[in-house]
Amino acid sequence: MNPKNWILLSLLTLTTACSKMVKEEPYLSADKEKTLSQVEGHDMPNTNHALSIPAVNKAHDGVPNDKPPAMAFARKRSQDENVIINENQGRPTLELYNDISPWELMIADYGSNWLLQSEDPENCEVTLLYSDPIAADRAQEGFFKRFFGTRSKYEDKSGQYRLNCLVEANKNLITVSKADGSAASAHVVDDIFAHIFVKATE
Repeated sequence: MNPKNWILLSLLTLTTACSKMVKEEPYLSADKEKTLSQVEGHDMPNTNHALSIPAVNKAHDGVPNDKPPAMAFARKRSQDENVIINENQGRPTLELYNDISPWELMIADYGSNWLLQSEDPENCEVTLLYSDPIAADRAQEGFFKRFFGTRSKYEDKSGQYRLNCLVEANKNLITVSKADGSAASAHVVDDIFAHIFVKATE
């Protein structure tokens, strides 16, 4: 077919399509509904401050400075409920409702990451040295992996920790804290209590 005929046919098709286009949208001729009015016996809603933005009293410098909440340690209980990992007055506590000696559990072997430093049976207190295996692994990594890796801001948990026991009438308690009495991280609590839990339920 002649190229001119192709052009002519295309223009004819386009013209036919345009003639079928709606010249005016139907909504332009739609009737307006009557405005909302007050229902007799009822007050109109107060919308004066419906979209107002509440005032912020604290100025923000644009730098995120709110730390996420600390991770909670794992709570756990044995099937017979004689050994329970719980919280007592804000401190991680392992509760014993059996005849197992808390002192024997405290001076037990907790694996290669824990080293017994001192024993004070009179006050039922043990001091342990913890070597954080994650921090040790990071020390072996190259500079770029340490700096840009997902664990670049990891805080070394190595240090001295203290176990204390309290003997009560119907239960014995074992608590864990840093050597200075401050709270131990959930990572450390989970590690040491996991060992004690296993030994207490054997």
